Amino acid sequence: MTAEAKLYYLAKLNTQLVSDLTNTAGVFQYFDTQLAKGYIQPPLGYVLRVQRISTQWDSNMGGTTPLTRIRFQFDVLDYDVQNGRSTVKDIIAWLNTVDLCSLNQFELPTPTPGPQSPCFILNQRQTIKSQLEPLVYVQSLDARIANREDQ
Repeated sequence: MTAEAKLYYLAKLNTQLVSDLTNTAGVFQYFDTQLAKGYIQPPLGYVLRVQRISTQWDSNMGGTTPLTRIRFQFDVLDYDVQNGRSTVKDIIAWLNTVDLCSLNQFELPTPTPGPQSPCFILNQRQTIKSQLEPLVYVQSLDARIANREDQ
């Protein structure tokens, strides 16, 4: 399973993220691809876009190991800046429970999370998509997440 698929699966299990990112039509607004132009429309203008920015492979004398450290960018796009900031706080709380190096988070029932390979928040920033009308606020969060590529 790819790291993107693991993150999506764990996000769907997190009740707070499901509450934050499900629109009134019942669609979970979590995407790991670029959004089509015009996708964000009021009043359902909040989405989470997750993108893999870079991958660092570990290696040793025997060659490349299955452990990677992936830099992900989480973008919350919203017309309401305060709602976007609140969602980012919930994403940070969720990332504190994510462990992509252990399969125990993917067993049912889901055990109490206790990550062995924690996520590292690298930075957080806010921008505005000024070419859209009305303005869309973007809360960006960069994180480095360890992942076992063989699981």
